[in-house]
Amino acid sequence: MGTRLGLPRETVVAVGAFDAHVGAVGAGIRPHRLVKVMGTSTCDVLVVPKGKEPEKLVQGICGQVDGSVVPGAIGYEAGQSAFGDVYAWFRRLLAWPLEAILPSIPGDPSVKKALAEGIQERIIPSLEKAALEIPPEESAPLALDWMNGRRTPDATSA
Repeated sequence: MGTRLGLPRETVVAVGAFDAHVGAVGAGIRPHRLVKVMGTSTCDVLVVPKGKEPEKLVQGICGQVDGSVVPGAIGYEAGQSAFGDVYAWFRRLLAWPLEAILPSIPGDPSVKKALAEGIQERIIPSLEKAALEIPPEESAPLALDWMNGRRTPDATSA
């Protein structure tokens, strides 16, 4: 049932490479099956077999290219220019007082350093926990825009 690595045979493991298309291939992309590749950016990848009729262009996505993912298929891609990077930036933004103000407050530097590190490690998980306690109907977003340029829908440059 398992493999030499101890993973069940149906477990798919893919690694990032130069482009998200490689991640989609590694995940076993098949026609009409969406694969989401996530890292410092995200990319939703879909392939459709190339037909005899001219393809219909999908407006607003990042790319629609014959053979870009696998030969003989049209590759469609849409994603966010930044993803993990945005979380890292947001965490650094929220931690700014710990780096800019805390050192100037009197006290043991090693205690302040340990305090700052502990808070930084807990910022995003604590925000996530607090957000999960908010009923969705009380805080539904009206619109979101992406950092580093909005790629989808209606791709634009930053």
